[in-house]
Amino acid sequence: TIASLLRGITFRGLTDTPSGGNAAVLLVGITHLAASLVLAPNGYEDGCKISLPLLGGVVLWVAAVLRRVVAKGRFLPEDQRRRIQGMQLGLGSAGQTHHVE
Repeated sequence: TIASLLRGITFRGLTDTPSGGNAAVLLVGITHLAASLVLAPNGYEDGCKISLPLLGGVVLWVAAVLRRVVAKGRFLPEDQRRRIQGMQLGLGSAGQTHHVE
């Protein structure tokens, strides 16, 4: 799980395994914790001058991580990926069902 978490944090994506799923949950927790910690200076006068740029940095970092995960296409099972690729190519859902077994 720690290795998978480090893969996610360093923009290498998350794997489609149970440890990758656990790492995704930990990544969400870490990003929310980071966002809350950078807002701590708001308790002081003019603290927003510090916290808002830091929050922007956290948001950009999270966006970069999520873009990398989505770009690798590892967030969907293989059958769903194939179905979406077929739809993008204009093949529709010919011969494909939406029934999950």
